Amino acid sequence: MFCSVALLAASACAAPATQSPLPNAPEQADSQSSAARSWMSPEGRGHDLLYVSDSGADRVSVYSYPGGKPLGELTGLTSPGGECVDKAGDVFVTEGKRIREYAHGGTSPIATLHQSTAPVACSVDPTTGNVAAANQISKRGLGSVSIYSGARGMPATYTVKDMYQYYAVAYDDAGNLFVDGVTSKLRFRLAELPKGGKSFARVTVDQRFVVPGNVQWDGANLAIGDQASGTIYRFAIAGRRAMKTGSVTLGSARDTCQFWIHDKTVIGPNFSGANVMYWNYPAGGSPTKTIGGLRKPFGVAVSVAGT
Repeated sequence: MFCSVALLAASACAAPATQSPLPNAPEQADSQSSAARSWMSPEGRGHDLLYVSDSGADRVSVYSYPGGKPLGELTGLTSPGGECVDKAGDVFVTEGKRIREYAHGGTSPIATLHQSTAPVACSVDPTTGNVAAANQISKRGLGSVSIYSGARGMPATYTVKDMYQYYAVAYDDAGNLFVDGVTSKLRFRLAELPKGGKSFARVTVDQRFVVPGNVQWDGANLAIGDQASGTIYRFAIAGRRAMKTGSVTLGSARDTCQFWIHDKTVIGPNFSGANVMYWNYPAGGSPTKTIGGLRKPFGVAVSVAGT
């Protein structure tokens, strides 16, 4: 089972019983109890950190980056999914019907974003600090995109014509937002919400995807993963067209869900392989490092110290 499908099933099954939005007072108590169970080495605040959401263990494991030394764990989570990071180094983790925000090296959430659907991926607009989330499923069975202005409050919700399941979102350097997903007939779709725009518009892509994966802006191109092939495809965006400029083969990858590109390295969780691997980017090829001891790793993100 591919990771996106597995997390969707887990979120859909668990949401009614354990993942409904919480009022302010219980949420505060939940944050405090979560902090009591979580831990972080004092080294964490001075290191660049790699956050790995392990949906099979209901926790986020934290490592030094790039060394991979275990430095902490964030617990009290339910099937954590995709992650994103803002300019301050705060890490956002999707889980259930909410998004938790943690300060770099912190052990308890400093904020919680609620909604009525199940977010599985997120991205932070570098120009505004807005947080966008891709929601794979809602009460109507259709996915959507939620955008939280300034990473606070209740979100504005957007849908894309002909898109049924939504997989991942990514802002580029200019604040344009991209989302990928599939139609009800499992055909790949990519759409863009231009900065300041009111609605998403479809972007045509000259590449076939078997199982869409993550989307991330790599500084020059839009990188879109294919979970089935273990490949990241790079695209130049020109108007409403995405033109392929190259591909990155992730050797030994197994169901890589939400990868993270940092400088000249791409880090990816192997959902079926129970580990996280590093590859050179955009060269790809054989992994240069492996971190094991995980169950069902879904998302990863790098938070830079001192930002």
